[in-house]
Amino acid sequence: MKSFAEGEGIPIFCHLNGRFSFFNSPYYAHHTFTGVDIYPPSDVWFGSPALSPVDGEVINIKTVRCSADALQYSNVDYVIVLKCLRNPRVAVKLLHVDPYVNIGDIVMVGDRIGAYLRSGFFHYWTDPHIHLEVREVYDSLRARGGHIIRRTMPIPEDAELLQNLRGTVIASGPEYALIALESIASNGVTVDVNGDIGVLEGGIPHYGFFGVHLNEEVTLGSPVKLCGVNIGFIEAVSGNMGIGKYTGPIPRIKGRKVRLSMYFYINKPLLKLIPVDCKEPSIAVGETVEITLA
Repeated sequence: MKSFAEGEGIPIFCHLNGRFSFFNSPYYAHHTFTGVDIYPPSDVWFGSPALSPVDGEVINIKTVRCSADALQYSNVDYVIVLKCLRNPRVAVKLLHVDPYVNIGDIVMVGDRIGAYLRSGFFHYWTDPHIHLEVREVYDSLRARGGHIIRRTMPIPEDAELLQNLRGTVIASGPEYALIALESIASNGVTVDVNGDIGVLEGGIPHYGFFGVHLNEEVTLGSPVKLCGVNIGFIEAVSGNMGIGKYTGPIPRIKGRKVRLSMYFYINKPLLKLIPVDCKEPSIAVGETVEITLA
């Protein structure tokens, strides 16, 4: 496990072959720098053990109802609340895990806390993950009011700006395909943020907004370009992260509209390609494809 972020002095960890996302979700905390989704390696699926991203004592487990439009989705989700060992006034709220733990248990980073749950809150393309927020112990369950989470993992100094979105399909199914881009030397899809190289994160165009990561402070109003194409301006900032409204063109592959799903990877970044209609035929593994923005 590798530390990649912190909130209120609490270090937050991710699997060495995993990824994380501050902005690839429509939910409130992902618009306010107060929530992060932590993903295991791509070969880990629903029902597999989920590892704790923080140390803490289990102080609450709450069952919440959710709609499940398909049989493979759960109509319940769980909130696991851990009181932090380093700072007892602070709690960490975790979602989307069917708990193994009980109230009173002490868990450490990397301990199994439950099984990844295919929640009814998820879209068809959503992978197993843990949603995390840092909150006051007395206010651990609400959707709003969390503490700011700060990314601490740096972007490599040798990060290069992408000139195109061309790559090889390494996995393909009805929900999405994974693309290994030909030219990438960073933790994800790189963009020009007012002349600086950053990592782009989020779901475009479907969520309507995106996030960027820099090694330095992000400046409000900065223009953002993906492969030389303007996609928006930074409208909110928190340290080395910024959020912008997506105003760029609709991504296409072979003339078909697609959605792009992007994350900050610990190692070996990939690009998720989501068909607008999951009934569309998938592109083939081994095929070379190019996503256009025009």
